[in-house]
Amino acid sequence: MGKELSVIAKGAGFIFAGFALSKVFALIYRMLLARWLGPAEFGLFSICLGILGIVSVFAALGLYQGILHYVAVYDSTGQKEMVRGTILFGLKAQFVSSVFFAIVLFILSDWLAVSFFHEPELSIVLKIFAISLPFFILTSSLMILTQAFKKIKYKVYLRSLIENISKIVLTVIFLFFGFQLFGVVLALAISAVFTFIISLYIVQKKVFPLFDSKIKSKFNPKELFAYSWPLFAVGFFSVIMSSTDTLMLGYFSFVYDVGIYNVAHPVANFLTVAGTAFGTLFLPIITGIYAQKKMDKFEKTFKTITRWVFLVTFPCLLFTILFSSDILTVLFGDVYAAGAGVLIILSLGVFVSSFTGNVKSILESIKKTKLIFVNTVICGVLNIFLNFWLIKLFETSGNAILGAALATAFSYFLWSFLAFIEVYVLTRIHPYSKAYFVPTISACIAILLFFVLKNTLPPFILLNFPVDFIILCLFGIGFLVFYGVLFIVFKGLQPDDLEILKQVEAKFGFKFNFIRNFVKKFI
Repeated sequence: MGKELSVIAKGAGFIFAGFALSKVFALIYRMLLARWLGPAEFGLFSICLGILGIVSVFAALGLYQGILHYVAVYDSTGQKEMVRGTILFGLKAQFVSSVFFAIVLFILSDWLAVSFFHEPELSIVLKIFAISLPFFILTSSLMILTQAFKKIKYKVYLRSLIENISKIVLTVIFLFFGFQLFGVVLALAISAVFTFIISLYIVQKKVFPLFDSKIKSKFNPKELFAYSWPLFAVGFFSVIMSSTDTLMLGYFSFVYDVGIYNVAHPVANFLTVAGTAFGTLFLPIITGIYAQKKMDKFEKTFKTITRWVFLVTFPCLLFTILFSSDILTVLFGDVYAAGAGVLIILSLGVFVSSFTGNVKSILESIKKTKLIFVNTVICGVLNIFLNFWLIKLFETSGNAILGAALATAFSYFLWSFLAFIEVYVLTRIHPYSKAYFVPTISACIAILLFFVLKNTLPPFILLNFPVDFIILCLFGIGFLVFYGVLFIVFKGLQPDDLEILKQVEAKFGFKFNFIRNFVKKFI
């Protein structure tokens, strides 16, 4: 058991830092666009990203998870020929598919811009996205390979650093020279090409020699597609769940509302940082445990990882709810404070999804991908209906963005609930225990104190940026420190938590005896 948790803890710490850094860069990018472009143009950009997301699902053919699964399986059994063949076949198939759908999007760009969204300016933006589509698809597959070979640090370097930094730097340059929305999209496209080239080089040199002719190439396309096709539908309806709100707001409401909504949505998604960090390594490890039929270890790993995610996510949820309006005002400007309700609703939806545990990975590990497909189709179709109904319902009172948020949050909840029930029925395991009591009480006490402080002290949002930003950060750090102290004092630590400390010690090459003894004292 310790070995599996050690791998997850060591890798997840790196991934957590990388993913958090990626989210920070994404936030900086959103702040830059939202403040420079304004809600209307930022709304146009968000609509284009939504369209690109849907087209990307078709172009990828659902092969991301298939490549991840079979490369990990073949590599663990020493089948290098199958590893190379699966990778090359997947990349070739995605290249052909992405070029085809790029041409389709390029041709349809004028119709989508003028006839559907009634925004002619969208046309040139969609054309640029179409040209860069193959680079987005192939880069994602190359990054998947770093995960399959458990060399996740390269994915962190590529996604969190190279891609984000190049995108931000190019965007600043184009905006500085007055290119506005056109410059933003052009910067994104150039960044995609650059990241693809670097990704290909790193995979070849550091991960797996794709072009090594000494290794023969074998593959089983039938097996790969049989595993991937259900996930293709999953990918499609997942994107529907994440993009329908934006696209329907663009169709039924105003691009201004789309801009407001799309600053709140990514902030709520910050709550996925912990789940993504642990979940990235959770799938290949839990798959191996299940293959060995070690169900006690399977259950303990599931429980521990879900609890770790909760420890981070729950206090962050409470802080986001309390300071929702302040967060949007400080980060994006006064005009975006109207999205506070959206931020609260979506944060609740994201949290519930995290709280059910990484049930999607469990279903994948026990090869129940068809259930993932069914769940996602149900929730995707329902999401379309709910957005159509609730956006129009709330539009009459000028709150269309709240309707979109409610539809999306409920879809998140329903998907997680269905998957959770299925996992329990199939495996008779669940991730919950009395260990959740202490972090819950600790977070609630901490947020009550900061609620009093917030309503006692003068409002800091009256100050100018960056002073208000610094004060908001100090509030956040103070809250998390106070929560952490309460958690330790109330003896919320568990024996498995020592695994994280062991990995920190291994990384730095010496032992933190004082901290180790301190942690043991409160277990």
